[in-house]
Amino acid sequence: MRTRRAAWLSVVVILLTTVSSLFLAPLRVHGATIPVTNTNDSGVGSLRQAILDANSTPELDTITFNIGAGGLQTITPQVALPDITAPVSIDGTTQPGFAGIPLIQIDGTTVTTGGLGINGLTLRGNDSTIRGLIISYFERSILIKTGSGNYVEGSYLGTDATGNTIAGQATVSLWIEDSSNNTIGGLTAAHRNIIVRVGLHSTVGDGTNTSGNKIQGNYIGVGADGNTKLGTSNGVIIFGASGNFVGGSDIGAGNVISGAQSDGIIITSSLAKGNYIEGNYIGTNATGTIALGNGGYGIFIDTAPDTVIGGTTPAARNVIAGNGYGIGLIGDTQGKTIIQGNYIGTDVTGLLDLGNLNDGIKIEHNRNNQIGGTVSGAGNRIMFNHGDGVNIAFNNSTGNQILGNTIFNNGDLGIDLGTNAPVSGVTPNDPDDTDVGGNGLQNFPVLTHIIGNATLTRIVGTFNSLATVQTYRLEFFANTACDVSGNGEGEEYIGFINVTTDALGKAIFNFDAPPTSKHFITATATDPGGNTSEFSRCRTIGDADTIGIFRPSRTAFYLRYDNTTGFANNTVTFGAATDFPVAGDWDGDGRETYGVYRPTTGEFFLTDNAANPAAVTYSFVLGSPGDQPIVGDWDGDGKDGVGVFRPSNGLIYLKNNLTTGFADFTMVLGLPGDIGVAGDWNGDGVSSPGVYRPSNQVFYLTNSVCTCAVIADLEVGLGLAGDTPFVGDWNGDGLSGLGVYRASNGLTYIKNALTTGFADRSFVYGSADDYPLAGHWIRVVVPAFQAGETAPPFQPEPR
Repeated sequence: MRTRRAAWLSVVVILLTTVSSLFLAPLRVHGATIPVTNTNDSGVGSLRQAILDANSTPELDTITFNIGAGGLQTITPQVALPDITAPVSIDGTTQPGFAGIPLIQIDGTTVTTGGLGINGLTLRGNDSTIRGLIISYFERSILIKTGSGNYVEGSYLGTDATGNTIAGQATVSLWIEDSSNNTIGGLTAAHRNIIVRVGLHSTVGDGTNTSGNKIQGNYIGVGADGNTKLGTSNGVIIFGASGNFVGGSDIGAGNVISGAQSDGIIITSSLAKGNYIEGNYIGTNATGTIALGNGGYGIFIDTAPDTVIGGTTPAARNVIAGNGYGIGLIGDTQGKTIIQGNYIGTDVTGLLDLGNLNDGIKIEHNRNNQIGGTVSGAGNRIMFNHGDGVNIAFNNSTGNQILGNTIFNNGDLGIDLGTNAPVSGVTPNDPDDTDVGGNGLQNFPVLTHIIGNATLTRIVGTFNSLATVQTYRLEFFANTACDVSGNGEGEEYIGFINVTTDALGKAIFNFDAPPTSKHFITATATDPGGNTSEFSRCRTIGDADTIGIFRPSRTAFYLRYDNTTGFANNTVTFGAATDFPVAGDWDGDGRETYGVYRPTTGEFFLTDNAANPAAVTYSFVLGSPGDQPIVGDWDGDGKDGVGVFRPSNGLIYLKNNLTTGFADFTMVLGLPGDIGVAGDWNGDGVSSPGVYRPSNQVFYLTNSVCTCAVIADLEVGLGLAGDTPFVGDWNGDGLSGLGVYRASNGLTYIKNALTTGFADRSFVYGSADDYPLAGHWIRVVVPAFQAGETAPPFQPEPR
């Protein structure tokens, strides 16, 4: 009896405990499922009534669809549907027959004319989801106003039921205003929306009340097939809103944004801070292989600071191709835009031409931006654009770093800097780099010599900028071919070096890069303020000097592009019969052009005009009658100056600038009867003089440039009595070699090492009484009838 009573009491205790716990625990009431069973505009089973019912409770309700026999059903409101103020999931995928294409259409044609002034659905609360609907013929298909945490996915907004045709003249298909942390689309095809146009707008404060929104995985301006242009005005508009994401680096996060009459993405207002654009196809179809384009810019940043476009991983890369322009950064900002890792002008592989119709990147009145970078993956591929790769205009567009990118095969320059728009053409270096314009018109490096072998690519050159001690980053690039401008682009980034200029703003550099199969080398310079220059002139690996002769009887130069016997590659009439020939790089472009010195008057006449090589570019006076001309870069600025040797007393006068005036240096070297020469004997980028003594066939060379008397640092024997001396870098190693021309038989002897001994090469070129010279000539295509010299055998031409 005791046992049975105890057991009964135990049961009572357990039951009481259980009941007590039920009363103590909070009660959780699940939201209702509200079915839409007809297309009526009101009443039981209508969408309007379902929204009203969902608004009446704070729980997360679900609105489902089971209309008619299934398939496509159209709901045509007569007045605007109620605003959604409570959490709800409106799920069109529940309509019978759904197989990935929305079947529930909300059509606004009867609300007002074309639905203008009315929103299809308006969300004014938190945590709602719109899924699997077609919403068209409204001012806005969906307005998200205030609240946060809402989702729109798998819907067609602003199109018909096919998703390939615009339905109505909606201002914006989806508009988010003063609302944060909403997600439009998602990472899978099921989440993808087809949207004619998207807008984000912040009306108050600093823009942070419209932040954290994600627009991911959608087709914007492109039909459901991924190929059809819907023809909207803009794709995505962000006005005054901060910290939002268009695309992303997760798999599937990127949008396709194409087909707009104006810009693909526009971010405007100084309040629109810190927005991200990642992983999108902007201007292409959904596979990134066909250009659909946006009529204006692919991405247009208007005074909006701290935007990030792309990233350092492949997943963050945007493909920006087929647009009017690739990226535009316009208007002053207080923060920089970072553009990294993108393909601008190519298809998704980064190899095929889908070029933007103008510039790849255009910067006007905008500063302190970063294009590329110094870390792995930061470089952009900027190729096939019909204008410039990067175009920077106006004096206040400064501090724009362009680092580590691949920039080539663009219609105009790789990088183009200027003072006004439109910018067009190479801006030459200027002394002390005091000019103003885009990126301060930063001077570019001058490449003087490139040596290449199986283990390295050695790059030698000079650099000149502001007259102050500063450290610059010089970047180097290898190219399959040189740009037609002669100033290259940057096909393959091969490394960098930091150089510090002296108080005069000058530096000499020597950089060893990895070996490369591409033969044309270029460089850029970036100052401490982030101003990157245009690309330098191209220089060819192993770019050696080659022979030329001046024939007084015809006042013509015969230039050859190889140090072998053969025809002249270029023939130009210039000068007078009594002139002496000279050759030099007068403008620092890495190419020698010719000129003459008139000993009867002490005048130099020099040309630097590739379009009209017979035209005189510089004319000035230096020296006295009977002097002999010499040419060299006396100050290491990458530009050749001139000088004269006075055989009567062994005086040498050197001048840096190509103007009439006093010599910068006066030196004493040599004896009466010597012949003046000049070259870079030690590879330091600075030329120094020397003399050749016909009486003993010895070169006497000095490494000094000064106002002083010097003795020779080197003595080198070469040639026979009667030979004419000249100088050239015969192997492209940055060191001048020696040569003699034997007018009696047209033989030329050249020697690389500055030591007495046999010549390294000899060949026949020229005729009796010709004068030799050497240079790295501008290569031009010359009609065959202008080819002027043949050999062997040596035969003086009739005179």
